[in-house]
Amino acid sequence: MSYQVRNEKLERCGDLTASDKSWKRERGEVFRKEADQHFSTVEVLQRFCEVNGRECEWADEYGEPGYGPAEKGILLCNWNHIPKALHDRLEAQGFELEWSDEWAVDYSRSPCKAYRTQPDSHGWECRLRMTDGDYLFPDDDPEDWIADALNENNRPLPSWFDEAALTAAGFALLDGEDKEVGFHPGQDETPEKFTPAITARGDDFVLQVTDRGQFDVRYRIWIRSKDYE
Repeated sequence: MSYQVRNEKLERCGDLTASDKSWKRERGEVFRKEADQHFSTVEVLQRFCEVNGRECEWADEYGEPGYGPAEKGILLCNWNHIPKALHDRLEAQGFELEWSDEWAVDYSRSPCKAYRTQPDSHGWECRLRMTDGDYLFPDDDPEDWIADALNENNRPLPSWFDEAALTAAGFALLDGEDKEVGFHPGQDETPEKFTPAITARGDDFVLQVTDRGQFDVRYRIWIRSKDYE
């Protein structure tokens, strides 16, 4: 079994496949020999993944706020399946190691960036959006983000989205007050209380999160007149 790595920085090892008989013997001993001789540690990781049917991805840097820098790059694997001596060695050499089921990588541009898909705090806000089986990334066209949120009660734009892009697309704030939805009394301003009147007169709207807590969310409403061209 050979795993096809998606990033060209690991594809340089693509000719080292599971057909290499030495890797069908005791893998721990082979790993030590290969690591100490003529392969870089990243190449050893790739060879191990190919033989054992494991996945490994690469990112050049973090797109996620609060992480980095990643001077050597980021390796994303299920590290439960990788020998501890190998990931200890990678860390010692300066690589950033992340769990592949908690991150996604934007391979559509260079440098490729890694973003969290699982929360790491109560106030964490995802910077990705799943659309038709693919992701919208922060560096994608703002018009694509607006189109995904357009006239949707349950797909608000994130708080970090540039308000200037909304203004340029013809949107203006409905009012100057944030709406609140949550578990506490009075936090019952759901979008369904406001958006039907907007659509009834033929206007467009998008919602945008302004703050996110453990038990509540604040958002605002942007509207665009039906007469906008």
